[in-house]
Amino acid sequence: MAYDPYKPNERERSKLYLLNWFGCAASICFVVDYFILAPLVLSKFLLVITSALLGSSLFSPRFDDYYRSLRNEGSRWASGLLALSLLASSILSLGDLGYELGLTAVSGDLDDLGNVDIVMLFGADLTIRLACVAFFAGFTYKHLRS
Repeated sequence: MAYDPYKPNERERSKLYLLNWFGCAASICFVVDYFILAPLVLSKFLLVITSALLGSSLFSPRFDDYYRSLRNEGSRWASGLLALSLLASSILSLGDLGYELGLTAVSGDLDDLGNVDIVMLFGADLTIRLACVAFFAGFTYKHLRS
């Protein structure tokens, strides 16, 4: 068997898995932060933690094949969520439903204020946050299944 200088040892692998569990929790908090409007310091802290853990998962070279397969599964889940979001956004834009709902909500003619939240569901900020959750969810799902 050939020597692989980038292959992590058992201690490094356990740290990688622990960091991904932490990233999963941070990304969920990052999505919740979008809806409850937490203080700016907390929001920026969650942004830094989530992006750092996501970046280290994707771009660090010290992985074995099993970790790469988990990372690829998480990337597939995130890409699938982005594709579904683009599809839903294009369907709404083709029917001009998003514009009409927004115009009705802004003019104050909307009786049920619960329907206004649909406008928030297609923002780029929320889509990116959900893609982070999808990455860590796909990673965790495959890790727990195998």
